[in-house]
Amino acid sequence: MSARDDLIDLGMNAALWHDPENDAFATITVNDHRENHRVRSNPFRLWLAGRYYSAIGQGAPRGAFEDAFCSIEAEAVHSGPECEVAHRIAGFNGAIYLDLGDAEWRTVEITSEDWRLIDDPPVRFVRTRGMRALAAPQRGGSVDALRPFLNVETEGDYQLIVGWLLAAFRPGKPFPILDLNGEHGSSKSTTAKVIRGLVDPNSPSIRAAPGGDRDLTAAARNSWIVSFDNMSWVPPTLSDGLCRLSTGGGLGGRQLYTDHDEAVFDALRPCLINGINELATRADLADRAIPITLPTISEDRRKPESEFWQEFETAKPFILGALLDAVSGALRRIDDVRIPKLPRMADLALWVTAAEEAIPPLPWTTFAPPHTSLTEAAGRSGCAGVKIRQ
Repeated sequence: MSARDDLIDLGMNAALWHDPENDAFATITVNDHRENHRVRSNPFRLWLAGRYYSAIGQGAPRGAFEDAFCSIEAEAVHSGPECEVAHRIAGFNGAIYLDLGDAEWRTVEITSEDWRLIDDPPVRFVRTRGMRALAAPQRGGSVDALRPFLNVETEGDYQLIVGWLLAAFRPGKPFPILDLNGEHGSSKSTTAKVIRGLVDPNSPSIRAAPGGDRDLTAAARNSWIVSFDNMSWVPPTLSDGLCRLSTGGGLGGRQLYTDHDEAVFDALRPCLINGINELATRADLADRAIPITLPTISEDRRKPESEFWQEFETAKPFILGALLDAVSGALRRIDDVRIPKLPRMADLALWVTAAEEAIPPLPWTTFAPPHTSLTEAAGRSGCAGVKIRQ
């Protein structure tokens, strides 16, 4: 047999499948866990090359891979099952699954009863090159441990950020756009990195504004949270794109190297933007945005970055565990929540209302205004709900 035929036979040992866009994927076993990769990806190529070396005793010729990939792709598309591709967070049968992104490919399963680490989720997570690992969540923490790492001026602003984080864990529903603004020295980028690091750490964690729909689509395809840093304004086309990612509507454009084919990406993503000025100025974007103005940090409050990030890395597993407790509580209570007068982005209002009772009493309630809650604070942002419990 030729090297090409050997590679095809070895590749067929993987579980081959395709997504709704007919992109070919393979599920392979590495050590004691399973991984999902595009057939044309470097991880699958390395796996196949390793199998060939183990079987034949030498490396496969470079040219043999291209012919083998064509045959393996055809098998995946025409004979393999069609499956949805998941990135970082996905829902299935009433549960929510969070890909930790670690070397063992572990997943957190969150149900209405609790959350736990599992090795074999019922959804097919695929990782991108920039994806970074989340620390394994730990029990016994408090959401309030996040407070020292966010430069916010009021407790209402802090609660809005907690509400946005809770919303980011719920797939398939509209997401608010978090708009952080403030003067130079207000820790906008650091705050954005902290927030993203609790849900979807990526490298780079924040990016410059995209040049158009194609760049925005690429950002949304390759990460769960779409985050843009140091923006001076939001052009109308980008504003429209962020609105579609927030509440639904496809992003499309001509496929590369074609004249007629259109690539359409239709998905919801949590979005996070920051800049000196408030960025959500257009009415449609403002309706979906949670604007937070960060105060300038005085010199006596600053600390070395290494010290700040070391403290955050220590606290992060416990903050994540507390957020997962709240998400589990929201799953448990969501069907029982009633809001007499639903605001825009009603799903967000219902979700945060369902989650807030799962969060233990927080220290700020001793000096916050009476009946302050996550949903009451969110109601003041113009995009979320009102408090219904007194």
